[in-house]
This record gives sequence, C-alpha cells and structure tokens, in this order.
Amino acid sequence: MVVQQEAQFLARWLEDKREFLGSYPFDILYSRLSDALVDGVLDEDESNDLADLFLRLSSNENATVEAVVAGKASSSLPITRPEPVIVFPEQVFVVTGVFDFGNRKQVTACIQERGGRVSSSISGLTNYLVVGNQGSDDWMHSSFGRKIEAAIDHGVHVVIESHWHAHL
Repeated sequence: MVVQQEAQFLARWLEDKREFLGSYPFDILYSRLSDALVDGVLDEDESNDLADLFLRLSSNENATVEAVVAGKASSSLPITRPEPVIVFPEQVFVVTGVFDFGNRKQVTACIQERGGRVSSSISGLTNYLVVGNQGSDDWMHSSFGRKIEAAIDHGVHVVIESHWHAHL
C-alpha cells in the first residue's frame, strides 16, 4: 500500500526532475501519480494501483499479464478458456491489477457507462474479474492474486484487460 505522503513526495520529486519525464518508467510513474492525486486525496484503489505499479516496475519491467497468460512467465494466470463474450448490462465486474487503459476509476466508469456494475470484491454475484495488463510474473503473491483465487472459487470468468477492452 502506498500512503498519500509517499505519493505526494514522489510526484514532487518527479516534477523537480522534469528531464526524466520523457523516459520510461518516469513518464508512467508521473502520469499515474498525477491521476491519483488530481483530487488531492489518494483513495484505497489508487493506493493499490500505485503499489502494484511500483512492484511491477521494481521486479521485472517487461512483465505483462499477456506474458503470463502465454506461459512465458513463472506461472500462468487462470484465464477463462475459451475467452467469454463480455456483456456489460446488468453484469457485475471486479477489476484488479494495473491497467493500460487508465486508473481504476476510469476503468470502473467505462464499465458503468455500458450498464455494468462494479464491486470491490468477488462474490457469488460476480460475472467477470478483469485483470489489468500490467501484471507481474508473481501474480500469486501480489495484492490481486487473492481476487483471482476468489474468482476461481466462485466460478467467475477471469479475463485480461486486452480481452475486456476488445468488447468496449
């Protein structure tokens, strides 16, 4: 978990080091920090998104959920096969991980605009767990690993962000 003071400090540090902002990973960090702090409050989802991003960047900068799904990582995500057609109206979604699409608020808003409902946790009512593309080889040990395990236990469709995005 990233606390607000840490996020603000890092954002100020990056602003002072503008010469790095056109380079990876500084550009991604600055963009995500700016989005998270735009309202002056770092909420729990934003904190978790930042923590997942920091873990991914610090452990393996090339780690993606697609690499894990393709079996090119240490363990494979249990993605629903065949990949389901995603229907939005009246369906319940849970999102986890770090998204290329944007922060969790943006992902949630996109689902809600299409008539879907978003929950913060997996239950028997959940239809889809959407896992952000910016995942890690070590998914079982990350904060989103517990949601994936819960989704499996409840028979929820586990889909990666790129598949979800293709249905927008």
